[in-house]
Amino acid sequence: LGPFDLYRTSMCCKFLKASLTTSTVVRSAMLHGGNPAKTIEELYKIMSQRAMHVPSPLRLMRLVVGKRCEFCNVIKCVRLKAGVMVCWPCLSRRRDSLNGF
Repeated sequence: LGPFDLYRTSMCCKFLKASLTTSTVVRSAMLHGGNPAKTIEELYKIMSQRAMHVPSPLRLMRLVVGKRCEFCNVIKCVRLKAGVMVCWPCLSRRRDSLNGF
């Protein structure tokens, strides 16, 4: 199954959600190609630098199929930074608030 179909299928019942594994998500994304494969590659770079832990299979699935900013919930140009789908305005707002501006 493709990543989007796998996500919809895994949300059908508790059994399917519990049977989702990290290797299944990665295999589905890499075989499908496109944005899901790019997301896995970006996450791999972050994890290989030890900047984040391996996300749970369900969280990984949400990142792979994500199209919306997780903060403002608007479909924009979304960037995957540190395991969070975030648009540029939200990223700059949060960065400024952390720097004390």
